[in-house]
Amino acid sequence: MTAGAYFGGGTLLKINGHSDQLKDLVDEAGKAGVVIGDYTIPVDENGNVSGGLKVSAFRPYVGLGFGRAVPRKRMGVMFELGVQFHGRPDVYTDYGNVDNLLDEVDPDDTFSKVMDKLTVYPVMKIRFCGRIF
Repeated sequence: MTAGAYFGGGTLLKINGHSDQLKDLVDEAGKAGVVIGDYTIPVDENGNVSGGLKVSAFRPYVGLGFGRAVPRKRMGVMFELGVQFHGRPDVYTDYGNVDNLLDEVDPDDTFSKVMDKLTVYPVMKIRFCGRIF
């Protein structure tokens, strides 16, 4: 049994892209964006979109595994399954503000359903260890 925490970057998913059609829409209307689930990520004046999903930088961890840190023979294997608890992800963008379209969303939207329930990150570790002497 293992328990602990991960400290580090809070970016779970990064979104980068470019569209010439969206660039033309920005020029005409002054505002355009990419709709992902119930969020609209804005596009800059060059047609670039940049953003992603952020989670907590501090993530508690619980795992269960087997193996030996110091093997009995020359080589050994350790295996572990666990989860990181990072909370509900937040959508961010590098260009402007993210618009939330909760009132306009289809109730069968799979992305929104997954985002609401995606609060843990599964982890599987396989380690190979060896003895020098």
